[in-house]
Amino acid sequence: MQNLHFSPQEREKLEKALKLFFERSSTQSDTIVGLNTFDIISYLGFLVDYGFFVDCSFGVGKKAKDTWIIFIRKDIPNIKASWGVYPRICFHTASNQIEVSIDISTSKHKITKKLYEFAAKPKVSNYNSQNSQNAYFSYPSYDIDSIITKLEQDLQWFLQLPTSELEYAHKI
Repeated sequence: MQNLHFSPQEREKLEKALKLFFERSSTQSDTIVGLNTFDIISYLGFLVDYGFFVDCSFGVGKKAKDTWIIFIRKDIPNIKASWGVYPRICFHTASNQIEVSIDISTSKHKITKKLYEFAAKPKVSNYNSQNSQNAYFSYPSYDIDSIITKLEQDLQWFLQLPTSELEYAHKI
């Protein structure tokens, strides 16, 4: 497995994408007009080389209370924000807090409409609790280098989880 360590050029792309994401997330408007995700995702295209696809959302129809960027492993099909386990960066607009953590979706499966629990949940919960002191940052006084370092750490840890713990889930 490739060791995940961003080059200075990759860190620069991440910094541009994240600053743009935080700036757009912090707007007071309820509309998502002009909050395009394409340029943010395009800055992060290099993550494919590390085994990740990227998705980003400011909301559907109107701006969400929590906006996010998620990092989806290429080797796990059918993972979406509403179905899966993934590293994410979340901007909580009510508190102007940035959270960098591993997340497990809580939505129902699209097809079965059942809630599922992923086998990786205990490991993810343990990892997040052990790393919670480095997971939250205040906007606009955040340290971008610390956010990127935390993301890098989360992505590396996440790549080591067996796919079997991320693909399959059991019904709750």
